[in-house]
Amino acid sequence: MSNLSSSNSCNFTNDGIRNIDLTQSVEDVMSSHPGALAVLAAYGLDSCCGRKKSLFDAACDAGVEPEVIAEALWQTIQTNEPATFPMPGGA
Repeated sequence: MSNLSSSNSCNFTNDGIRNIDLTQSVEDVMSSHPGALAVLAAYGLDSCCGRKKSLFDAACDAGVEPEVIAEALWQTIQTNEPATFPMPGGA
C-alpha cells in the first residue's frame, strides 16, 4: 500500500481499488484499455497534455476523487462498456 500525494488538497491511499493502480499514467491506461478514454473525458481528465500524469494526479487536477475514477474505469474495463452509474453533468 502506497500513499500518494499531490500538490493540491487531494489525498488518497492507493489500495488498488478494483485492481486499478492509480500510479499508472493516463497514457498507459488509455493504451491498455481503449474504453478508458470515454471515462477520462466524462470526468474532465486531461488525456492530451496530461497523459504522462498518474491517474491520481490527473483526477485531483480535475477535481475528482481518485476512487471515483478507479471505480468507473474498473466497471468500463470489466464490461467493455461505459460505466452505468451517474457521470458528472448528468451524463
